Amino acid sequence: MENLKLYVLFSTDGAPQEIPFAASDEADHFHIESSREQHGFEGTVPLPLPKFLLIFALGEWPQDNHFRHMSAEIHFGKDLDPFHVGTLSKDNRSVCWQGTWREDLQVRGMLMSEEGLTGLLVITPGKPDREG
Repeated sequence: MENLKLYVLFSTDGAPQEIPFAASDEADHFHIESSREQHGFEGTVPLPLPKFLLIFALGEWPQDNHFRHMSAEIHFGKDLDPFHVGTLSKDNRSVCWQGTWREDLQVRGMLMSEEGLTGLLVITPGKPDREG
């Protein structure tokens, strides 16, 4: 995975941020199954929630079939279903999302923002697109 880098852009006037591979203990903070077990990527999502986000991959895509598709999700804790942003693959190396966030995520995002917290972006090997 050292040859594949994932980045996220949250605004048109900001710089892309690298999404680290097999990140630290962020998943534990959110009480979700750690992506480290699945060898995924984890990064933070600024709050309040951004109006759009763009996730893109640069570099050599892994040959391992386990990484054929990588699912991107936003997490705010185990009591809320994650928000599926999209799916990356060797042939589809970017996902752009713009729309309306679910009401439960908007409320949680505002509350977490007031506490100075962030959301969690988790990108793990997964199945092709599904509803978000």
